[in-house]
Amino acid sequence: MTHLTRTYRTISIAAFGAMIATHAVGQNATYSYFGTAAKVACSPVQQAVQHTALNLPRIGTTFMVQLPASNGPCSYLCNLMFLTTGFSNTSFQGVALPYTPLPFTTPVPTCGSLLVSLDHIDFAPTGTTGGAMAQIALQIPNATNLIGLNFYQQAFSMTYVLGSVNSIALGRGGHGMIGL
Repeated sequence: MTHLTRTYRTISIAAFGAMIATHAVGQNATYSYFGTAAKVACSPVQQAVQHTALNLPRIGTTFMVQLPASNGPCSYLCNLMFLTTGFSNTSFQGVALPYTPLPFTTPVPTCGSLLVSLDHIDFAPTGTTGGAMAQIALQIPNATNLIGLNFYQQAFSMTYVLGSVNSIALGRGGHGMIGL
């Protein structure tokens, strides 16, 4: 199994979260999963999508998340993988979460439910072999005011066929709390 890593700049947790975080000295970091991934494939070529936290989100560390790598190039068929990180699992821009679009509707069939707000989206690097895994690194500043900050994550994939989006599949949600 191939592993690809994309190291991103410090996530905007400091910008978004410092205003929301509840300061709780000595609080341990946690990460858990909620909701379910799409139960059916939106198309025969849809790739399953699921993310996994590789460690706990602690201040002053790099929080790592793993998900299937995107495959390409997109000349005919490809699955692009994304990881979204948000600060709400109840609403996003006036839309109540979870939000479940009708499956198999036009113009783009969507399977699963949107469980988290789309505040930050990372693209999973492209793998060269089937089954390749990508890792996304999120830098958490060493700032005690971030202790107790809750964030939510969800992986999703878009299948492209001949240059057009063919389907979208949404994975389970993840709930992290930054701590020590």
